Amino acid sequence: MSKKDRILLVGPRVGKTIAGVAIAFEMLIECLSSRNQEFRVVDLTQSTMSSAGRMGLRRAAFILLRVFQSWCRIPWASKVYLVVATSTPGFLRDFPVILVAWLFRKPVVLHLNGGGYKSFYETRPKLFQRIIKWTVSRATCIIVLGELLRDQFFFVDDKSKIKLVPNGLPESRGDIAPSAKTTAKVTPIKEQGEKWRILYMSNLMETKGYHQLLIACKALIAKQQTNFVVDFCGDFVTAAVEPGRAKDLQQDFLAEISRPEYSPYFNYHGTVKGDEKQGFFERSHVFMLPTVYPWEGQPISIIEAMACGTPVISTRHAGVPEQVDHEQTGLLLEELSEAALVQALERIMSMSNAQYRSMSEAAIRKFETQFSKDKHLSNMMTLLFST
Repeated sequence: MSKKDRILLVGPRVGKTIAGVAIAFEMLIECLSSRNQEFRVVDLTQSTMSSAGRMGLRRAAFILLRVFQSWCRIPWASKVYLVVATSTPGFLRDFPVILVAWLFRKPVVLHLNGGGYKSFYETRPKLFQRIIKWTVSRATCIIVLGELLRDQFFFVDDKSKIKLVPNGLPESRGDIAPSAKTTAKVTPIKEQGEKWRILYMSNLMETKGYHQLLIACKALIAKQQTNFVVDFCGDFVTAAVEPGRAKDLQQDFLAEISRPEYSPYFNYHGTVKGDEKQGFFERSHVFMLPTVYPWEGQPISIIEAMACGTPVISTRHAGVPEQVDHEQTGLLLEELSEAALVQALERIMSMSNAQYRSMSEAAIRKFETQFSKDKHLSNMMTLLFST
């Protein structure tokens, strides 16, 4: 790494709504700052996620301003790092930034910190597809989160440009001792009669599976299997195809879990951060994220769960199978359905102490070897400064 490198970083910072892509961008900024590397930032943060993917006057003005800010900084930079978008308005923002950087002969690093680019490309008209292909191909390097996400850029001819950098956890979890952690998580359930604590920690979107989880848990209650409590943490947000529905979904959800027959089993905590968030991961026995979210990559919440030795129940979707080893660090569903969720929960909750402890310890090892902050940033620095 050379101090002569001047990096222009273009991406979303953490705002009111917390998303994995913004968390990863903040990690990169903090890493460069700690190394006294010269860089400048163009912040792509939007006020709400629900506006993503739709164009209006306010959004158009926002895009034009960010493009202008990027143009002003490109001549100063020695290379450009851009978090790419997976929507038409986002591409209309990315295109002029990539084009001008290419005209100035600046190396361009594109980072898809999620999924959805393949779908975005395939659903555009043929002419638009050619423009996307030409634009993305100007990049010197294209970063994806894992092997399963390489095909997001299947249309790029030079596949050697596509590099893998798995997600990482923003904060160090090196103080967690696997033996102490797993013992603490298992013993209270078996010896003190504590209920299984099930955690959902993500934005509450229908495609993230929170509603299916609720239905599955209600089915368990109907079967007189009531030895659990579910904590839901996160904001109610909707994708652009569902504008205005977030408030209705929240009201319906809160009305459902407040019914007398269900209130002992469900808690909604809204957005949690910092020590409070960490506490939920540490106290929970199972982490649930049965996602089929179209733009999913490698959810950071899954990494946070593994760092705390919490087995994960998720889906074979996007990059999740590279995070969760089925029957070793958690369970993977072949489909998002009530039956599949009920079966997975029953499987976890019927484990012996030894089986659960083995899965918990395996989750921690997986985190330490593949998804730690140091591992992620080391890979990012190598790519960024070898480009």
